[in-house]
Amino acid sequence: MALPRLEPAAPPLFERSAELPRTTSELREWVIERFDVSGDRASELIRAIDSVVGGQRQLIEESKVEAMRALTEGFAAKMERLQQQLSEKDVTVSNIAR
Repeated sequence: MALPRLEPAAPPLFERSAELPRTTSELREWVIERFDVSGDRASELIRAIDSVVGGQRQLIEESKVEAMRALTEGFAAKMERLQQQLSEKDVTVSNIAR
C-alpha cells in the first residue's frame, strides 16, 4: 500500500514576508495596511499585543532571576561540601603527622 505524498507546509509568515514590522509604530501601520483595520482598532490591537509581550518579558526576567538563584545556591552548596572535605583531609593529615 503506497503512502500518500505529503505536500510541504507553507512557510511561516515571517519567511514569506520580507518586511515585517520591528517597532510598535511600524506594527500599527502594518496592521492598518495589511488587514484594513481602522486606526483606533489597530491601536487597540497593538495595546493588546504590548500587554501580552510585556507579560512574556516579565516571565522571562523572573525565570532568569530564578535560574541565577538556583545556580548561586548550587555553587554555595558545592563550596560548602568542598570546604568540609578539605577540613576532613586536614584533620587526617594532622593525625598522620602525630
